[in-house]
Amino acid sequence: AASLLTYGIPLAVVMLLATLLLLWLVVPFRLVAGWILLTMLPVAVLGSIVWPALLAYFSHSDAVVQALPLMEGDSNLPVDPAASQKVAEFFHGWLSWNAGMFGAPSGEALSQLGGTLPWYLWPLWPFVLWGMWRWRAGCREAPIAAPLFPLLLMLLASLCNPQTADHQATLTPMVLPMAVLTGMTLPMIRRNLVSVVDWFAVMIFSVASLAVWAYWVAFMSGWPPRMAARAEAALPGFVAHVSVIELIIGLLATGAWVLLVVWRVSRRPRPFWRPMALSSGGMVLTWLLLMTLWLPAGNWRKSYQELVIPTRALFASQPGCVLHAGADAGELALFAYYAGARFVRLPDLRQQDDAPPKPVCPWLLVADDTPGTPINLPDLLGRAKNPSLDGATPAEILAQPWQSLWQRQRPFGKTPHLLGLYRRVPVETPARP
Repeated sequence: AASLLTYGIPLAVVMLLATLLLLWLVVPFRLVAGWILLTMLPVAVLGSIVWPALLAYFSHSDAVVQALPLMEGDSNLPVDPAASQKVAEFFHGWLSWNAGMFGAPSGEALSQLGGTLPWYLWPLWPFVLWGMWRWRAGCREAPIAAPLFPLLLMLLASLCNPQTADHQATLTPMVLPMAVLTGMTLPMIRRNLVSVVDWFAVMIFSVASLAVWAYWVAFMSGWPPRMAARAEAALPGFVAHVSVIELIIGLLATGAWVLLVVWRVSRRPRPFWRPMALSSGGMVLTWLLLMTLWLPAGNWRKSYQELVIPTRALFASQPGCVLHAGADAGELALFAYYAGARFVRLPDLRQQDDAPPKPVCPWLLVADDTPGTPINLPDLLGRAKNPSLDGATPAEILAQPWQSLWQRQRPFGKTPHLLGLYRRVPVETPARP
């Protein structure tokens, strides 16, 4: 249930398949397979589907109109006639988000995953690979199979995720089984391999922390000029300022790193966790320096505030729903939170024979990754793969003319990414004679 509500359907399916594989392939688990299949597994499945089932029921029933005031504890509260529609929009949005995580991965998604995975899961994955090689003949033993099967299925789910923005959500659950496997691997690692990992950590993270400090000093002082110019080019318009608290935290973290390296090199400790000390300490040091010295600059460079917050006044001037195409989940969340956008899926707007008329959405938010060209709305909608356009044609969106209010470049990113906001132009109906 927790997997379903936090990370969506893919992780819940992974955990269910991992449980079934353990009950089928691992001998010790077979002894309790009947009891698990009859008691624990049904309870887990039923507990997972309660929340989606309630949403699905209320989204297609007027019962929610009467139930919501009672949930507030006051039967005299005014009834919201659009309550079931709001629940339906939320439910369909949740389904769309889950559906977007299934499918064939794109080249961009695989490239981003390949660049993220080695550093995101460092230093766990080298020890896991080493342990898998040592345990290659006993992978079906219960202590190894219990974390290994979920890990492999999570990795498969990450490879099959076509959305580049959700890789962090799919990689984070992999940390727990990898940590369990690493804990069993550490006592078996040879001293020469430990030394290689340690020196790699010392070199990489020392150079990384030195670069962070050097560019920060250059950006604040203007010297050396070349490094300062590079930093200013990456942050045009940002006004640098020194925070004493953040500077002290960065100095303390750097001092702790130096003491850790001296302790590891001079004392040669024997605890079994010694291979993890320098790698983990280096990751913490790099993260602390970036989150203290460079946090204001990072927030300024990646902030959507100058783009999103002024849009709130536009939405307030003409309330209504917002269609979208091409924008990722993070961008939609920012516009929904800061600008009050109410996104809907296009199929939800189709008229049913026995349904009351629904309002036409006056807004359209689009995103385009085509380099060097402004947004071409008919072309973009024709090739959009966003789940919000499933079952719809561009003609359904372009039935009325749209006015382009702005097209702006995303504040950050290596690839071009234009965001555009359109407003539907009302068509005047000629008066009858």
